[in-house]
Parts: sequence; C-alpha cells; structure tokens
Amino acid sequence: MDTIRIKVEPTFKKSVEERELWFNPTTKQFAEYTTGWRWGTYYIDIYPAELEDIKLKGEREQGIEITAYEDWELDNCWDQCWGGWGAWKMGGESDVDFADELEEMEDAYMWLEINGFHQEDLEVEFFGRFTVEIVED
Repeated sequence: MDTIRIKVEPTFKKSVEERELWFNPTTKQFAEYTTGWRWGTYYIDIYPAELEDIKLKGEREQGIEITAYEDWELDNCWDQCWGGWGAWKMGGESDVDFADELEEMEDAYMWLEINGFHQEDLEVEFFGRFTVEIVED
C-alpha cells in the first residue's frame, strides 16, 4: 500500500521534546538527555487511513510521538529552551549523582561512548495541539 507524506508542526512554542537514551550493558546504567525546543518541523510517511486520526489528535491537543512512526524525517528544530541529563540503574533506581556529573562534563556524549554506553533510543514528541499538512511530491 502506498504512503503519503505529511508535515507536522506544533501550534504552540516550547512543545517539542527530544529524548536520547543511552545504555551501558556492563554497568547496567541508563543516561538520558532531554532537549526542549521552541519549534520544530517533521515529516512522517503514513498510510492514508491514518490521516484523519492524526489530524484529530492535533485538533484535540493530544500530541504525537513522531518517532513512533517507522518513516519520519527531521526538517528543523530551533532555539533550545531547556535540556538536562537524567540517569538511573537497571530496575529504575535513580542515579542523581551520575546525572549531575554528566551535566558538568564538557562533552558528555564523548564520555558516554568512550565508557561503553551506546545510544539505545531516540524519542521525539509534540505536546498539545499540532498542525498536519499533506506534502505533495
């Protein structure tokens, strides 16, 4: 079945959030960096039958998880409004000290890679109302 491409943008500023999850299989530690963006534009390839449901979510201010779709593409995000590290051990025990250490590092991403962490997941989500536009080829 053919797909269609849609462009999605938040209606309100400061409603785009990106979460990068890192994991170290040896130490069983997780680290997550959350970035809040003032604005962002993404493209998603969907099946035509999904279009009305996605439009309703936008109108009803239900938000959308961009990365829940198999084929998505970042156009742009700009003006980072917030960001910060969180950390925990397998089983959910928070590791505030480790998160604080990551915050203080000049290049925490490099440190994670050198010390056995790999990027496990990336999630992008719009909160609240968003617009949907069909993109013509």
